[in-house]
Amino acid sequence: MLVLLAGGSALADETVSVGGSRVILIKPSAPRGSVILMAGGDGNIRAGDHGDIHGKNGNQLVRTRHAYAARGLAVLVADAGTDLNSAVQYMAAIKRPVTVVATSLGTIRAARGIANGARPDALVLTSGFLSQESGVGATTSCRSSVRRHHCRARLSSITRRTPAETHCRPESRRFSNGRAVGRA
Repeated sequence: MLVLLAGGSALADETVSVGGSRVILIKPSAPRGSVILMAGGDGNIRAGDHGDIHGKNGNQLVRTRHAYAARGLAVLVADAGTDLNSAVQYMAAIKRPVTVVATSLGTIRAARGIANGARPDALVLTSGFLSQESGVGATTSCRSSVRRHHCRARLSSITRRTPAETHCRPESRRFSNGRAVGRA
């Protein structure tokens, strides 16, 4: 797929091999940073030979990959089998900071990758899971309270926010059977 940026330059999606799997790369000529997108569900994007994606096209991260590139970010759409440490190193060679964005079951793959040594500069989790069994009707033995930190300071250089707009806001939630049940 070919994408036309606001400045008039075109970007082409390309298929590359990273961390033992085929992934999609979109690379602006002068990126401001890098983002690794990890789709939810089974995470199998089924990358074609020419930058085309044959799986997870309905996933919000896969659908919006060109919006990240339009903002000047190098984009890697990871497949479920991609080694996250290798992906972070690959994107760091293109441009730091490297931000990993994962959604749904992709959040578990991101957590495993970080536990196995991947060190991105920032991590964004959307619709996160506490365990493989989280969700409707699932029971899980997780801690009664989980503390999350919402911190945008690390992303300020990418989003060009002023210091007054960058802040950290801790938030605690109580969880029962894999679901948030209130503030801790």
